[in-house]
Amino acid sequence: MDTIKVILVEDHAIFRTGLKTILDDEPAIEIAGETGKGLESISMAVALRPDIIIMDIGLPDLDGIESSRRILDAAPECRVIMLSMHNEPEIVCAALDAGAHGYLLKDCAAEELLEGIATVLRGETFISRHVAGAVVRTLLTQSKPASPASPKLSPRETQILAMLTQGKNNKEIAFELAISIKTVETHRQQLTRKLNLYSLADLTRYAIRTGLISP
Repeated sequence: MDTIKVILVEDHAIFRTGLKTILDDEPAIEIAGETGKGLESISMAVALRPDIIIMDIGLPDLDGIESSRRILDAAPECRVIMLSMHNEPEIVCAALDAGAHGYLLKDCAAEELLEGIATVLRGETFISRHVAGAVVRTLLTQSKPASPASPKLSPRETQILAMLTQGKNNKEIAFELAISIKTVETHRQQLTRKLNLYSLADLTRYAIRTGLISP
């Protein structure tokens, strides 16, 4: 297995040390760098080109959302997971709009953090189950249904898209549809490629515009 290079961006040293302890126990993960400042995280990401950046929001110089936006402009191959104490859907949506690939709360279990890393490495979006529902409801109030747009999704792709916007992960979708996780991943990759939409926020907005989901 290839080494997964990770940068930690967290201004609280004790919490950052705890993250390092969790990730150091994973043989495939290498902590390539760490910082407590947003501006430094940008230069570090450009220099080190990590696979994953675990980003706090409340940083002392430049907040994590704007830092993520600048990082992804300069190094779009990086994948950012926000790890924050904020569970307000408006903040989660702002992070996703900035390009974040995942959003976890700081009280999440180590297993959920590792699941989030694995998920975004597959090119998918991972959002804590504790905030996913509220995020969808917020997006619903911000958008109005419109006529369906092309390209046309298959019935199965449409079904999986609807379930994704409900905050369900691949394993849950596979169980409910009685298909394999690999099949779910294939359909998910196909629908995101067709739509050229890769964040959950954008997929949800598409589902709202086309009337697939409604308030």
